[in-house]
Amino acid sequence: MSTAFNEFQLSAAAYPNGRIAVLLARYPHLIEEEREELFRFTQRASREEMRNLRNIPALRDKLDRLMRDHPDHFRPASESSFWIVTAVVIGLFVFWML
Repeated sequence: MSTAFNEFQLSAAAYPNGRIAVLLARYPHLIEEEREELFRFTQRASREEMRNLRNIPALRDKLDRLMRDHPDHFRPASESSFWIVTAVVIGLFVFWML
């Protein structure tokens, strides 16, 4: 059984969503809906899916640029949670002081 590869050398079995690779290859020349599709994918992708993308030099550079250009979309959830909890604690402290 042979494995089919697309133009980015991604195995169809290992990475069936070739559209993301095509969108990433076209970055930054994307319309807003396409960019949002990339954001949604990167936020939900498994480590293996991201590793498959990063193993292709042309896509690795584009993925790095996407992440650099839009850091708010790639902030870890734990970092956001930390700042929310910190704001609540400070607010409660201020309220207690009054």
